[in-house]
Amino acid sequence: MKSTIIPSSNSLVFILFLFHQTVTASSPYIPVTALDQFGNSVQLQNARQAAIRHGRLLVAAKFKESIVVVSVDTPKLGHLSPNKILEPVWSNSDTYLACTGIKADATFVILTMRDYCKQLWERTNVEQISQERLTLVLSNTLLEFMGYNRQAELSDGISTPQEEKETTTWARPLGIQTLILTPSRPIVLVEPSGVATSHDHVCAIGKDSAAVMKSLQEHPLDSITTLQELKELLVDTIRQQHQRSEGKPSHGEIIVQVISKNGKVE
Repeated sequence: MKSTIIPSSNSLVFILFLFHQTVTASSPYIPVTALDQFGNSVQLQNARQAAIRHGRLLVAAKFKESIVVVSVDTPKLGHLSPNKILEPVWSNSDTYLACTGIKADATFVILTMRDYCKQLWERTNVEQISQERLTLVLSNTLLEFMGYNRQAELSDGISTPQEEKETTTWARPLGIQTLILTPSRPIVLVEPSGVATSHDHVCAIGKDSAAVMKSLQEHPLDSITTLQELKELLVDTIRQQHQRSEGKPSHGEIIVQVISKNGKVE
């Protein structure tokens, strides 16, 4: 004879409670077009916060025709490890990318930019691409998630690799901040929104970047006379900020790299 188990009223109440907790705990889906009360994109704000709150702290500063890049080795699961700070956009190029935020997003952007440089080289035999062109291509790539169709626009050849192939979009903005570093040019910061800003002396991205920028403003870089002095200032600033934010000294390794005026990394 087949038996049937009938749950008690207490069991049913407990099951309904678990179901309610599961539903309410999950975050509701926020569409790409959603705006907050100030008219800002909610998803773009979330992407920027992913980089600022969870991305590694990275500081880049110019000294004459060189760029010093400093980061602290505090790797987290799913986020970038600073063992390799600088990524060349193309072979024999003097321009580098430095990203902070979600590792998979950064890897995708770097490979996409290299793919674009490869296509341009195959067409025109040009290896050195201007910083302005790279900035525009990166901005367009970051905005691909919005599904904007540029086919109806007049084009000067500046497009993303996805536009050269079949149309490809994704469902969210990329959670990274990116620095475009060229020794003879200003430091360019590109946000997840594709907005780019130029910095003549120093720029910080990632966790505690705002506090680090505030600290560096109290030490004018114009007074720096040697490259070693600049390195020591950046390292000390990062260590002091880690002490303030974490309440304990940083035991992570400080990574320091220099892009020399000939475009080589030291």
